[in-house]
Amino acid sequence: MRVTVSAHFAFPLQAGYEYITDPARWPEYWPGLIRVEPGSRWSRPEDITRLTLKLLGRPTTLEMTLRRVEPYRLIEYTSVQRGLPAARHERRFGAAPGGFAYRIVVDLEPRPGLRRPVDRFVVARAVERAAAQTVRNLEQRFAELSARDDHRLTVLHVARAIAPGWERQRARLEAAATPVREWLVRELAPRTGDTVLELAAGAGDTGLEAAAIVGGRGRLISTDVSPEMLAIARRRGADLGRSNVEHRVLDAEHLELDDDAVDGVLCRMGYMLMADPAAALAETRRVLRPGGRLALSVWGAADRNPWMTILARTLIAGGHVPPPEPGAGPDPFSLASDEGLRALLEAAGYGTVRTEAVPVCFTFSDVGDYLSYATDTAGTLVLVLQGLSEADLAALASQLEPALAPFATDGSYALPGLALNAVAS
Repeated sequence: MRVTVSAHFAFPLQAGYEYITDPARWPEYWPGLIRVEPGSRWSRPEDITRLTLKLLGRPTTLEMTLRRVEPYRLIEYTSVQRGLPAARHERRFGAAPGGFAYRIVVDLEPRPGLRRPVDRFVVARAVERAAAQTVRNLEQRFAELSARDDHRLTVLHVARAIAPGWERQRARLEAAATPVREWLVRELAPRTGDTVLELAAGAGDTGLEAAAIVGGRGRLISTDVSPEMLAIARRRGADLGRSNVEHRVLDAEHLELDDDAVDGVLCRMGYMLMADPAAALAETRRVLRPGGRLALSVWGAADRNPWMTILARTLIAGGHVPPPEPGAGPDPFSLASDEGLRALLEAAGYGTVRTEAVPVCFTFSDVGDYLSYATDTAGTLVLVLQGLSEADLAALASQLEPALAPFATDGSYALPGLALNAVAS
């Protein structure tokens, strides 16, 4: 009995092949139904992968043996599952306009007890439905991955664009962020000789404080996805005379570090902007040594951060930007829920998690000062502000005045903010 299901995916062939043929990825598009046995390998003929499947609420085992591999064209394997005929499988891949073609072929071996045509038909239909569902699940997963790729490109583009302004505003930003920075370093509690990894380092001030503590026998690995941001951190480290710092361009979701490589990890206002924070937290856990700690900070709820939201609301009201769509692109408040952040950390394998809300305050001499700071640092809105005409900027300043008025104090503005910090081990 042969079952064949074909599909076309709007996704790169190489990336699609590597995703489909990686057993560690299978639970992602069959969530809750598949568990891959740890240590399974599936890259060379005779490699064996063992799965636990939940069928009709009951677990059953499946053993798959790889028989033939033609990279980016074909994989062939056999499977043995209790209660079903042994089977030979093919997964065929081919380049196609806008993506790649994919075909699932399953040959079911004759089995005693399935001699009647109706029995063979029932089994074949069940296999065909499973193959068709696999295709639908992959379509959904590839759409999610494509959206995440767009997200990653946006984050990188914005980080590179705002780096010069970020450096100009570094002193003001660090003054406001002092309570957060001090909390993170205190809770990480680095010791002399430790290796500390900083993710999404930006200007690098938080990690550089840890570098001073670990001393010459220790090391700080300062990382960011943006080379331009990392250059700021490098200059800041040189100004402070830190010689125990290694600067590396790294993606937190795919850390090019060995397992158990560092004693502690710092990340200030980074995870919330990542396309897949769950993957990044799992990677962080992988590189942490036993007993190591992660100290992180994200922004709390939007209504507790008027220093940021006033500008966005005013630009939306003025028709300069559309209202944001949930889940579309980087969102500084994506991890603002204490419960949600805890759940992510626990799912990534952290056994002990403690959170704390940390207040901050940004001060501005006048509306023009606020706009100048925002034009240098306000993430995706920087690109909007930089594109406004002088007349539009003047109108925007007039619209901001009443919005900022509740925060006027002693001839200036003091805008509150709230960070959500966490330490996990």
